[in-house]
Amino acid sequence: MILGLDIGTTSVSGVLVDPAHGNVVGSTSQYHNADVAGLPPGCHEQCPRKILDVTMEVVRSLANQAQEPVEHIALTGQMHGIMAVDADLNPVTNLITWRDQRTADCPDHLRNHPHTSETGCFLHPGYGGLTLHKLLEKGDLPENAHKVLSIAGFIAAALTGTCSIDETFAASWGIWNARGNTWHDALLAELRIPVTLLPDFAPSCGNLAPVMNPKNLGLATRAMMYSPVGDNQAGVAGVLNPDKSEAVVNLGTSGQLSVPLADYAFSPKLETRPCPGGRYIQIYAALCGGWSYAYLAGFFKQVIEQLGEKQISISDVYNGMQAFCQSTDACGLTVDTRFAGERTGTQRSGAFLGIDTKNLTPENLTRGCINGMVDELASAAKLVNLTAIDGLVAVGNAVRKNPLVLTALQEQFGLPCRMVEMPEEAATGAVKSVVKLRDLG
Repeated sequence: MILGLDIGTTSVSGVLVDPAHGNVVGSTSQYHNADVAGLPPGCHEQCPRKILDVTMEVVRSLANQAQEPVEHIALTGQMHGIMAVDADLNPVTNLITWRDQRTADCPDHLRNHPHTSETGCFLHPGYGGLTLHKLLEKGDLPENAHKVLSIAGFIAAALTGTCSIDETFAASWGIWNARGNTWHDALLAELRIPVTLLPDFAPSCGNLAPVMNPKNLGLATRAMMYSPVGDNQAGVAGVLNPDKSEAVVNLGTSGQLSVPLADYAFSPKLETRPCPGGRYIQIYAALCGGWSYAYLAGFFKQVIEQLGEKQISISDVYNGMQAFCQSTDACGLTVDTRFAGERTGTQRSGAFLGIDTKNLTPENLTRGCINGMVDELASAAKLVNLTAIDGLVAVGNAVRKNPLVLTALQEQFGLPCRMVEMPEEAATGAVKSVVKLRDLG
């Protein structure tokens, strides 16, 4: 039996998979409530010990559900963030997550460095390499910091005693040479990051080490931990049909277009990320995505309540939006949903356009918002060679909650689109990646 874990930004999720048939036979999820309160504006940190404690509970819960001993653990989790541990693997900082903006004032020559064709990305705020640079420059990294880890790397270290990082997490820090599969020495020198702070490389989904004290967690005696894989890559692996050439659209709080590549390629408006097994995916990441739909729902709720009509639940607002936008094509009203701008900094805000004397209605605003969410991703798709892609896979709450999103995807991409309902696709994808590369089926 294989246990898959996903260390998310808000929760820890897990699945049990029968490797012989690939079936998910059990799953669970728990909020970790690890956010640290009282931080300066723009900072976002989480308590690693809280996340570890909840992870152990999830492991025990799934081990108790298993009909057979759990002999393998596949691990994924939120990317880009960093934390530091001492020589005994005790946390000496909080996890500084991908949402952290303390590096937004870093100079352009560091953020938009000349090595992007090798790293696959610019150094955006929230990316671990820039965060670590800032900590070192300000003297905020504790003297007893021994290694810097991702949160998944910390969980793996706590379970095995081994500090490591794979190519997917290393690339998410923005300081990995994705073409050479090693730390980018020139960029590390420019950022003044000593390589001794960085963990040893362990190939994605490869054997890492046996779990220490497995009986305390209800695991098999020689339960093996595999090198963690980033949640973006794991999520893609979890939903793709291996017999088809598909791209993945994820519309949750944010939005992502992920296109598998056979060979390395780079475009300045996209990111190229390594995947387990030596392959790559090209990514466009929208900062708002499905959040823009929630933003509009919050606006409608506020209007209703401020006009003194009644208190209304947000779920009732969503139900109303879904019902009344079915009958319109937005009537020329368009919504640019880049309300938080773009990661490249080339777009600073969204917009409502094409408003005339008749089309400013709730249904047109709603349909325009749906079209706008999809249009941002469809525009990015023009930067990618989609000739080999014969369909889309759609995941995320924004797709599940409104069927019109699926319609808009098919219309704007000009490709058939299927929606996937899968329990914990990232955790399941981590298991699938391990099974494929380690031949555990």
